[in-house]
Amino acid sequence: TSTGCVSCVDNYGTCLQCSLGTGYYLNPLDSKCYNKAQFVPGNGVQAVNVSAALVSPCTSTGCVSCVDNYGTCLQCNLGTGYYINATNGNCYPKPAFGAGRGAKVINASAAEVSACSSTGCISCTDFYQTCLQCNSASNYYLNTATSACVTYSAMTSGTGANLVTGAVSPCTEPHCTDCTTDYTACSACDTGSQYYHYSANISCLKQSTMPPRLGPNTGTGSVESCTDANCVNCTTTKATCRTCDSTASYYQYSGNCIQPAAFPPHYGVHTATLEVRPCVDTFCGVCLTDNLVCTTCFVTSGHYLYITACILPEDSPSGYGADLFRMLIDICQVANCTSCQNDRSTCQGCDISAGAVLANGSCKAMSSLPAGYGVKTSDGTAQPCADSQCPDCRDNYLVCSQCAAGKYSLNGNCVNKGSIQSGYGIDTATNKVLLCADEHCKGCLGDYQTCTECDQANGYTLDAGKC
Repeated sequence: TSTGCVSCVDNYGTCLQCSLGTGYYLNPLDSKCYNKAQFVPGNGVQAVNVSAALVSPCTSTGCVSCVDNYGTCLQCNLGTGYYINATNGNCYPKPAFGAGRGAKVINASAAEVSACSSTGCISCTDFYQTCLQCNSASNYYLNTATSACVTYSAMTSGTGANLVTGAVSPCTEPHCTDCTTDYTACSACDTGSQYYHYSANISCLKQSTMPPRLGPNTGTGSVESCTDANCVNCTTTKATCRTCDSTASYYQYSGNCIQPAAFPPHYGVHTATLEVRPCVDTFCGVCLTDNLVCTTCFVTSGHYLYITACILPEDSPSGYGADLFRMLIDICQVANCTSCQNDRSTCQGCDISAGAVLANGSCKAMSSLPAGYGVKTSDGTAQPCADSQCPDCRDNYLVCSQCAAGKYSLNGNCVNKGSIQSGYGIDTATNKVLLCADEHCKGCLGDYQTCTECDQANGYTLDAGKC
C-alpha cells in the first residue's frame, strides 16, 4: 500500500524494502516508504546496502535537518540553543563549542559554530566576531574597544598587557608611551612632553623636576646620572650641567663643572647663579670668588686695584695713590696728603683745610713755613711769595700778608710809599694800602683815615682832616 515499496511479501501493508532508485526510503517505525521531501524533521537517510536505505533519526542531538545522511546534520535547532558545526556535521550547545569557536547566525532559524574571527582568540561563544578572551600564553591580549586580540606590536601607544585579566589596559604611569609587556611596567615615556623613563622606579619623570644629579638622555629617552660627577642639576641633558656642587667648590662653566684653579683668565663665580662668568670689570685679571669683586687688575693696561674695581692712578680719589709694589690704590703715605695719585709714597699736594702745606715732599703746618713762602691753594704746595719783597704770604703765595719794612701791602703786593696813587693811604695798624676813608678825599697817604687834600674840583675843602 506504500508508494515506492518494492517488497511487502509478508503483508501488503507492511513494506520491507523501498525503491531506492526512485528516491524512496523505508521508515522502520511504520514500514512505509518516503522520499526526502516527506521526511519528518530530525530524520535522514541511513544507507543499508547499495539497493536499500532507511529513514533514521539524525544522530546529532539538536539536529532538525539531516535528510541526505542521518549522521551528517545540515541544520540544528537554534530555538533550543543548538548550532551546526559544518566541519563534522554535528550540533552543539554553546558550552560545548570548544576553545576558539563561537556562534555565527545564518538566518532567523539557523546558526553555525564558527572559528573566532580574531587571531589568537580562545573564547567568542556568543558571537564569533566578538572575542571574550585571548590566548595570553601566546602573547595575545583582548582589545576591549574592538573585541579583537592584538599582539604587543599592535598595541597603541600608552597601552599594555594586563597580565591578570588578559586585556589591553592603559599604562598605569600617566605619561608612559610603551608598557606593552605589562601595563604596570613602563619602558618608555612621552619625551615630546619632556617626560623621560626612570628605570629605578619604572616611572616617567618631568624634565624640569628631576631629582638632583639626574638628567635626561635625549638619545635613549631615559633618566640617567649627570655625566659630570660634580653636577647637581643637569635637567637640560645629562651631558650639560646647569648647577655644580658648590659645597665642593665646583662651578658651572660651558655645561661642565670646574674649580677656581681651572677658571679661564679674567673669570670668576657669579654668586647668584654659581656660574663661571667674565669679571665685570673689563680691566680685572682675577675675580675668582666673585665676578663682581676684583682682586687683581691688568697692570699692563696701567690699572690698579681700588677696593674691588680697577682704575687708573689719575682717577684715584683725594688722599689715595698707586702702590707701585702691591699694584693697588691705597692711602697716601704722607700724613695730610691729598694728592699722591701716581705714587702713594710721593705727595704732590696737602690738605689745606687741615692747615697743611707740601714742602720738600712732606705736609707741614702753614705756620712752620719759612719767611717768604706761602700756599699755592690749587695744589697745596709751598711756593715762594709771588712778590719777592714779601716776607709773609703763608695763606696764599699770591697774596702778601706782611710786607718788609718800608713796604706796604696793596692788593697782595708790596709797594713803596712813593708809588701809592692819589685817593689811597696807609693803614698804620696793618701796613696795608687802603682807599681814603673819606670818599671825597684825594690825599691821605700817611693815614687812610686822615685826609690832607680834598676834591676841590667838585667843591670840597679840607676842615680838620675831613672834607
